[in-house]
Amino acid sequence: MSNLNELFKKKKQNPSRTSSYSRASSSRPSSASASRPSSASALRPSSASASRPSLFPRPLLESEDSDLTSSSVDQMNDAVTRRIFSKLDNLKTLLEKVKKNQEDMKEEIKTIKEEVAILSHDQACIDAVIIKSAQDLLEKKIYPNYDEFKESAEFFLRESDNEFFSTLGSKWEPYFEKKIRKPLSKRLRSLRGTLCARVKTAIFENFSNMLPPISNVAKASEIAARRK
Repeated sequence: MSNLNELFKKKKQNPSRTSSYSRASSSRPSSASASRPSSASALRPSSASASRPSLFPRPLLESEDSDLTSSSVDQMNDAVTRRIFSKLDNLKTLLEKVKKNQEDMKEEIKTIKEEVAILSHDQACIDAVIIKSAQDLLEKKIYPNYDEFKESAEFFLRESDNEFFSTLGSKWEPYFEKKIRKPLSKRLRSLRGTLCARVKTAIFENFSNMLPPISNVAKASEIAARRK
C-alpha cells in the first residue's frame, strides 16, 4: 500500500512527461490507419485504372436493350415481308405462264381436231361437190377463172355439208387449193372434151353430106377455105 502511494506521488510530480507521452502517441498514426486508405480515396478510381480499358463490357441499360431489340425485330420483319412478296410475285408470274400454256394447248387441240375433221371428212361428199360444181361451171362458163372455181365449189359444199364448211373457217382456201381445185379442173376439162366430142358427132351426123372431107393433116389455108 505504501508503495502505491509513492508511485502516485511520483506521477503528480512529473505531469509533463506523462502529457508529452500522450501527445506523442496521439500524433503518431497507427500502422493500421496508415496502411488502410480512406473511404473516399478507395471509391475514387486512379488515373491508371481509368485509362486502362475494362476487360468486361458495360452492361446495357434496359431502355437501350429494348430499343436494339425492337429495331432488330423490325428489320427481320421487313426482310421476311420482302421475301414473301417476292415469292408471291414469282408465283403470279408462274401462274400467268401456266394459263398462257393452257390457252396455247387449247388452240393446238382445236387445230388438231379441225385437221382431223378435214382429213377424215367423207371423200364421197367432196366428189359429189366436184361433179356438181364442174357441171354448173360448164353450163355457165366453159373456161372459168380461179375465183369462179372457188365460188362454185363453196356453194355446193355449203349445200352438201354446211357444218363441215363452217369448221374450215380461214382454212377454206387452203383446203380448196389442196382438195378441190385440181380435181375440179380435171373434171371440167373432161366435161369439155366430152361436150366437144358430142358437138363434132352432131355436126357430122347432120352435115356430113354437105361438108367436103378434109384430112387432119391439112394446111391452115385449106382449113380456112373449107370453113367459108
